[in-house]
Amino acid sequence: GTGPSSQLAKGGDQSYMDLVKPWMNNLTHEKGMVIHPYTVDDAEDFKRISLDGADGFFTNRTAELLKFYERPAKESIETILKRNGY
Repeated sequence: GTGPSSQLAKGGDQSYMDLVKPWMNNLTHEKGMVIHPYTVDDAEDFKRISLDGADGFFTNRTAELLKFYERPAKESIETILKRNGY
């Protein structure tokens, strides 16, 4: 699959949102591959990239992505870390 860095839809020097355009995603899907851009951390970017045809994301903000999908975490991050000795 393909997976360009695509963070920062609002712009900035490190924005690569132009690498996950719908026409590119369609070509990738036609070849039987999936698209998982990285690193997507903002709800605005989750929405846009989903609408543009991405199959999933790599993120540093799992809780935010779960909120976007309206699937709240079953445990808090703090609980998970504590259970694992952090």
